[in-house]
Amino acid sequence: MERLEPGTVQEIAPGLRGIIAPNPGPMTHWGTNTFLVGESEVGVIDPGPESAAHLDAILAATRGSTITHILVTHAHLDHSPLARTLARRTGAPILAFGAAEAGRRPVMAQLVAEGVAGGGEGVDTGFRPDIALG
Repeated sequence: MERLEPGTVQEIAPGLRGIIAPNPGPMTHWGTNTFLVGESEVGVIDPGPESAAHLDAILAATRGSTITHILVTHAHLDHSPLARTLARRTGAPILAFGAAEAGRRPVMAQLVAEGVAGGGEGVDTGFRPDIALG
């Protein structure tokens, strides 16, 4: 597969496009994948890191469409921080399972409470969705 450049929109399937965020690294490879689902009405999945360039790429790719929903799969710093900025710009609600600690297994919650596992590296601790999904 050829290297994808950040900000470039790639059609994956009809009604599904991807954009790579400008945050290459060992955990993100070329950058976080942001997905655009739909055509005239678009859902944005994993808006990515707080990045003006990535925000501009998302808005350019959806120009002429309405962003109706912003979905966040998990609250890591490479997936969720741009959600709030995108929501302010578009008026679209943010949907996710819950806040950053939602879904944490009891054993992990206990380890964090005991100070054995910090869990703070890479976690967007301030993340809160507008709508929590079951």
